[in-house]
Amino acid sequence: MKTVSVYILIIATILLTFSVSLGLSFAQTFTTDIDAAFLSDVDNKLYLLKGDQYVRLSFVVGEGATMDEGYPQPIADWTGLTANFTSDIDTAFLSDVDNKLYLLKGDQYIRLSFVVGEGAIMDEGYPQPIADWTGVPG
Repeated sequence: MKTVSVYILIIATILLTFSVSLGLSFAQTFTTDIDAAFLSDVDNKLYLLKGDQYVRLSFVVGEGATMDEGYPQPIADWTGLTANFTSDIDTAFLSDVDNKLYLLKGDQYIRLSFVVGEGAIMDEGYPQPIADWTGVPG
């Protein structure tokens, strides 16, 4: 859990100090009010989710970020998502233990198998209530 906290702190720092010029369309839609973000340390890509879209950025510490070609893309393109998880995600994190992507929204979460460069596929049996997590205050 310590690793996830460090990643969240890093992403928050990146978003608060983000001052890279990334082109007009990116600047108009993804420079404020980001819903969720996660960093893939496998390929050093930063993913920003906002509304029903997401962007992928190539990120280099100390140099900033550049939006990858072909983005933004719809979150709905990820395989198997239920309708309520195709927009307005509350938060996201990528587990470095099992390379699973977790998206949280309201009182539920989903788990996805995340494959760099191919997107994500929702695992069977989701969504599930966040309240089922052991030790989470209710």
